[in-house]
Amino acid sequence: MAWDYFCDHWQVLLNQYEGGFLLARLIKYLTENFSTEERALEVEQFFREHEFPGTERTVSQSIETIRLNADWMKRDLDAISRYLKDQQQ
Repeated sequence: MAWDYFCDHWQVLLNQYEGGFLLARLIKYLTENFSTEERALEVEQFFREHEFPGTERTVSQSIETIRLNADWMKRDLDAISRYLKDQQQ
């Protein structure tokens, strides 16, 4: 929901926060809990089409974090789900 707002109002946010650390922080916080390759591709495409000067490193790190989260989910989701189900019994 917040990501959708960011995508819909990116120009306003860029004008308001360009050149400041708040924009980079906002990007980090909006994307750090994404956990699918589809989201990584979406974020990558968005920032390829919309330039946010001074946030390149944050964007790159955010995409890397999303992909790490996706890999973790693929690797461990079934085991964690089984464990939690076992704990309910």
